[in-house]
Amino acid sequence: MNQHELNLVRMLRDKLEDKFENIYIHRRPSSPSRLRESLERQLGYVPILQPDLDMIFKERSGKLNAVEVKSFTSSEFGRNMSFYRGIGQALALHRYGFDHVALWHFISDDIPSDAINKYGAETWSFIRNDMHMPLDFSYIKINNIDEDYTFSVMQYTDRQTGIKLLPIDNPRFQIVWRNPNPIKNLSAQRAVRSLLELWLNGGLDR
Repeated sequence: MNQHELNLVRMLRDKLEDKFENIYIHRRPSSPSRLRESLERQLGYVPILQPDLDMIFKERSGKLNAVEVKSFTSSEFGRNMSFYRGIGQALALHRYGFDHVALWHFISDDIPSDAINKYGAETWSFIRNDMHMPLDFSYIKINNIDEDYTFSVMQYTDRQTGIKLLPIDNPRFQIVWRNPNPIKNLSAQRAVRSLLELWLNGGLDR
């Protein structure tokens, strides 16, 4: 996660904190030695604790959902703007035992609307329609007006077009998780999930 993405998830956390029991951002499970030691005791080995965790949403129901965040700016458009960015990292998040995993693309509003839809809708179509991945995907237009950021979720309509929905923090907008993690109940994933929650709640902090 680069500094721009970190700033965005901080602002988004502040806008969404009333909708969730907790939102954790920019966590590195490979860092605490006690987490690794506990995993080795339970599993007999230490799994690869990658990727880092950009955003974790803890629902009041107890569900724990993870989001891989990637941002796109006008300076990258036509040069580095790969529609498939972050898919591999998002899929790898299933290994932690989260209930749901998502990939969110944050796209700057200084990129033309037709380009936003071209890349966002194409990614949506590839993930959901072509490959049927167990992965939620959203592309979100970032508007910056006098340093007040809004995060408007875009809705796929066909392979290269879409429409803008309500801002993600609007009280009438519901974040919906549609694709359950297919491996969350495997023994290794249950162990990682249990210890991960303990760590997120302040345990295993060294």
